[in-house]
Amino acid sequence: MTEPLAPSIDPRNTDIATFENPLNLDQHLTVLDLFGPRFQGGVIELSYRLQTSRMKQFYRRDFIHVSRMMYAVDLYRRIFGVDVAKLDAAEVGIARKLDAVRQLLERGAKEAQAAIRANGHESTTIAYGRPITYRAPIISPYAREFMEILVQADDVYAKQDSCHLLGLMDSKDKFRSEANFRKAIRSISGFVRATRIDLLKHIRSIRSQSTDTETEELIQAAMQTE
Repeated sequence: MTEPLAPSIDPRNTDIATFENPLNLDQHLTVLDLFGPRFQGGVIELSYRLQTSRMKQFYRRDFIHVSRMMYAVDLYRRIFGVDVAKLDAAEVGIARKLDAVRQLLERGAKEAQAAIRANGHESTTIAYGRPITYRAPIISPYAREFMEILVQADDVYAKQDSCHLLGLMDSKDKFRSEANFRKAIRSISGFVRATRIDLLKHIRSIRSQSTDTETEELIQAAMQTE
């Protein structure tokens, strides 16, 4: 668990870049506030619109935590003496996990859309009380993919809500399907965490053998990103 983010400086009174706080959209924080005092990378902001309460919860609860872990995996490549093949395998594993979740969501979307189309409701739209466009601070390509998965899941949820309201999906099937999607999305952070723990063991072995100051600083940064 990460500690609550502390209020940052007012963005109107500084030249330092600030970014929307996922936990409080009215608050802007510096890169170091969001991702820790040893963060060394760059940040871009990308917009993502989420409608359903469940996906907004995933964003608020998991995005910063998952981003830090994914950034750490990228950071390991800068460490002298690291086992590159081990890092390559870790990144392939993360990419496959993301792709597996994406494919599950694609199947759900196609099934729901097919049911809507077959019953003549293709032009029917669904609306939610408070859709939000988030300005997500992206520090890793995998974090960007995680956000794209949340948007994709948001669309699947909306399609299944439409099916339910149109009488094309009963409550039991809807809730069971949504539970499977939530489990799949949660499995991303679990997989990345397990991958990072395994890589940290390797990084610690490098640390015990290295006397290089720059290497030590990179290892410290990598170990404290979460």
